[in-house]
Amino acid sequence: PSEDLPPIECYAEPFENPEGQPIVSIVLLDSREDGATIDMPGRFPYPVSIAVPVDHPDAAARMRRYRDAGFEVLALAALPEGATPADLETLAAAWQQAVPEAVAIMERPPHRLQSDRAMGEQLASILAESGQGLLLFPDGLDTTRKLAARKGVPAATVFRDLDSEGQGGSVVRRFLDH
Repeated sequence: PSEDLPPIECYAEPFENPEGQPIVSIVLLDSREDGATIDMPGRFPYPVSIAVPVDHPDAAARMRRYRDAGFEVLALAALPEGATPADLETLAAAWQQAVPEAVAIMERPPHRLQSDRAMGEQLASILAESGQGLLLFPDGLDTTRKLAARKGVPAATVFRDLDSEGQGGSVVRRFLDH
């Protein structure tokens, strides 16, 4: 990695798409249970990214194991209830310290990163400066993603949560096949 590049480029795993096929990204959420998902990415027949909870006491070590195995990592973060846009600067610094090689911030429900326009503007400014991307769950008019994109932050919305309702492996596999 080159320290001259923003994290979204510096820590991204390269891929090729010579035929110009539609691109789908798969993000696995790291389990809070020790070791529950550490070996799971290697069992996928295609590239995946891993979202590591920033509040996990071992977040940096978990990130390191995934990075050493060749996976890109996102910082899975949520705002505490009552957080204000002013609090976001301190929280974002803590997220970046917990998962220092994260290519992006991914929100964890509830969707407080999208709670209001001021929060979205502050988040967009922070990420534009840090060089990280943003991954959000669908919420309302998608204002926070749009604000981030206007600031040049690579931002996307989760298309489908494959296991939000505890689906079994065969259901998830069917979703992936489609």
